[in-house]
Amino acid sequence: MVRKFGKICAPFALVIVFWALASRYSGVNPALLPTPIEVGTALTDLVASGSLFWDALWSLRRAAFGLFCGGVLGLIVGTITGRIDTFNWLLAPVFNGLRALPPVAIVPLVIVWAGLGEPAKVFITSWAAFFPIWLNTHAGVSSVDKMIIWAARSLGARSERLLFSVTLPAALPQILVGFRLAISTTLLCVIVAEMTGAYAGLGFRLQTSYLVFRVDRMLACMVVLALIGIAADRLFNLVASRLFPWIKLTHEQQ
Repeated sequence: MVRKFGKICAPFALVIVFWALASRYSGVNPALLPTPIEVGTALTDLVASGSLFWDALWSLRRAAFGLFCGGVLGLIVGTITGRIDTFNWLLAPVFNGLRALPPVAIVPLVIVWAGLGEPAKVFITSWAAFFPIWLNTHAGVSSVDKMIIWAARSLGARSERLLFSVTLPAALPQILVGFRLAISTTLLCVIVAEMTGAYAGLGFRLQTSYLVFRVDRMLACMVVLALIGIAADRLFNLVASRLFPWIKLTHEQQ
């Protein structure tokens, strides 16, 4: 247990040491590159004020809602395009073209159409979640071995039972990869959406810290974002390994 904990902490310790040395000896203005201790102090102040908790809660709520909406839609559309050739022919080229657009690039257009309210942020985060889930679901469903489908049909499986008992379980590893990728892209896009206009959230806190030139608070928010991303990825892997123990998502599980 201690050895495993040490393996997890060692890379972060190296980053902190390198950061501290760079802050002290690189010759960069200390206001532009504060030390880890100064950033830790700023982080403590944000925690003590209670603002960091609410900002993180707002960002997580927006990201979770966008992940849910985009995930459900991506799962449904990916299953349809993966199973039905006509829909694949009609929709896949369109979605591949839209997928090439960086989610950040649509933010100004969404603000023009939907304003700065919550619907705009939900749309942006749903957009970010949709494409990795659609692509991986489509790839997983379309690559299911035809022999498995034929065998299931020969045993009497039809329509819904074939889909839910054969096709989706066979495509599950790819689908989980899509959801794992969507978590990171959704967290990225919710911060961008909040930076363009919000009254709460980690992106909002980053933007306000930038306006008053508080680099220490900006870095503190980035540290929190990194920790949330790591925790979300670990939690997803833990839940997936408990629900689907036969699927291995990371090398640590092997």
